[in-house]
Amino acid sequence: MKMIFLLLILQFLVSAEICEIKDYNSIKFDVDIKLPPKNFFPEMVEAKEEKLTTNYDSVYVSIDGFRIQLYKTSDFAEAKEKESYFREVFIEDEVVLIFEEPFYKIRVGNYKSRNEADIVRIRLEKNGFRNGLVVPDKINILKLENRE
Repeated sequence: MKMIFLLLILQFLVSAEICEIKDYNSIKFDVDIKLPPKNFFPEMVEAKEEKLTTNYDSVYVSIDGFRIQLYKTSDFAEAKEKESYFREVFIEDEVVLIFEEPFYKIRVGNYKSRNEADIVRIRLEKNGFRNGLVVPDKINILKLENRE
């Protein structure tokens, strides 16, 4: 039994020494790799910039609406940390940090109606965000204005 154990250890040490490669540039391959021509993958070629023109200007306007308040604290550093976290989680939604003495509050979303905000709050509860609170707030919406 001792002999088998010693042989296994010896085999491991020898194979580890053989497998250790010190100079990767010295490895020789039998296959000659040929690269495809430059335009072989057209989707990877940089797209030409095209200027799109419309008769509308887009501007953000502030209106009365609703947001979902996710967090409240009196500690500014903690508020900034949570704000950063929520920006990563809610990539497509607006995340705002506001200060209403004595608290920093983190709110998410731009909802025109309380019903719309409640629907999102319920979804958030199902995904683990149990402290969401729908609050009235000024929200930012995109408005198209005709140039003509």
